[in-house]
Amino acid sequence: MPPAIALVKGWNLVPAVSISGATSMDADLYFTGLTWTRGYGFNTSTDAFVSFISDTTNDAETNIAIGKGYWIFLTKAGDLVP
Repeated sequence: MPPAIALVKGWNLVPAVSISGATSMDADLYFTGLTWTRGYGFNTSTDAFVSFISDTTNDAETNIAIGKGYWIFLTKAGDLVP
């Protein structure tokens, strides 16, 4: 069973990990169960931060890379279960 990571309301720096061996995952799927609005990752190819938002309609796919870290903003505390 994967460990749960306790997150607070506000900004949190979180790892993107997978026990299934996936190399990327949809952000909304990865952050399921959390009330989040925005995230940031860093693109080392362009030396720039990349922004993504929570898409509750699931009409757009925003993938996060497993093995990277991301800043996400939560509107209430919750637990991330990778």
